Amino acid sequence: MAFPMIPEGEDDYYRLLGINPKSSQDEIKAVYRRIVMELHPDRNPQSATDPERLSLFSKCSAAYAVLTDPTNRALYDLVSGYSKNTPQELARIAALKKSDALRKLELMQATVQTKLSEELHKGGLIIEKALYGDLRRVNYRSYDEEDEEDVEPTFEFAGAFIDVTVQVQFLVEESKLIIHGGSNTPKSFYPGFYDPSDQLDDTAENFLYVRYRFRDRVHEVTVGEHDNLHAPLRAHVVPVGANWVGPVVEDYQERRKTILGVRRQKKRSQQAAWVLAIGSVLVFGFLFVKVKSKPHGSVLNWLRSIFHASSSSSSINSTSQPALPSTQINPESTLANAN
Repeated sequence: MAFPMIPEGEDDYYRLLGINPKSSQDEIKAVYRRIVMELHPDRNPQSATDPERLSLFSKCSAAYAVLTDPTNRALYDLVSGYSKNTPQELARIAALKKSDALRKLELMQATVQTKLSEELHKGGLIIEKALYGDLRRVNYRSYDEEDEEDVEPTFEFAGAFIDVTVQVQFLVEESKLIIHGGSNTPKSFYPGFYDPSDQLDDTAENFLYVRYRFRDRVHEVTVGEHDNLHAPLRAHVVPVGANWVGPVVEDYQERRKTILGVRRQKKRSQQAAWVLAIGSVLVFGFLFVKVKSKPHGSVLNWLRSIFHASSSSSSINSTSQPALPSTQINPESTLANAN
């Protein structure tokens, strides 16, 4: 499996820093300080004009950032073969990620409160509820079936999930929420997220459900583990008079196929429109060049010649058939012949 914070195809981080895979954090920091003294442009003027030294320092900095973070180092050791891919190791790394996520969640509380106040003041993007995990529902009780309207509906899910309302609000910038997807970017790598299933499995069927309010309108959306999420969007709006329904993932694949089909059709229509527009520009450009190439006084004559040519072709088509001789029938002569 691949992890976004670990560049694929790079030099071995331990060999790059010249340390042992069992080196302690203090040993790694000591080695990196010596590298900084030797390669940092501010410490060694020679590095400022040497691209190779700058590139080496950049690689060493990336290695240091990964190896001094306990979670990232554990992941690196796993994918690099320095640790065994066993259930115990996976559980240990999952525990590290969970601990790291909870620590980051605690640190982002103050920032989230500030962002929330700003969004409330301008009627911006307010995250009311966000859930992440295996959101297959066991029951299908809707909001309408609650005894009281102010009571938050409760759902029973088939697997583990976590509440990520604070984490998603933290990602809101200027009333916009953008969560990038991709095959190598699971949602669990975002700040404060972790895989609630306690396993590092890229094939785990996790979903993200977000219910938010924008300009006093309720929105909701459910996306897959590796899908992009952009908000606010009109497609997320809950119709006036209707109630939100919560996470719905059972028909997710069918809905995804429908959405992709609509997108492909829209793209084909846009391509056809572009072809038509380019064709029109070429035709008008050809006519413009023709007109410009004619003397100023003969432009009108040139247009008249085109008009007369088209008119004459129409008259030729109309007279191309020979006219039948007209015969007049005389009733008296017809009767005489009959007698």
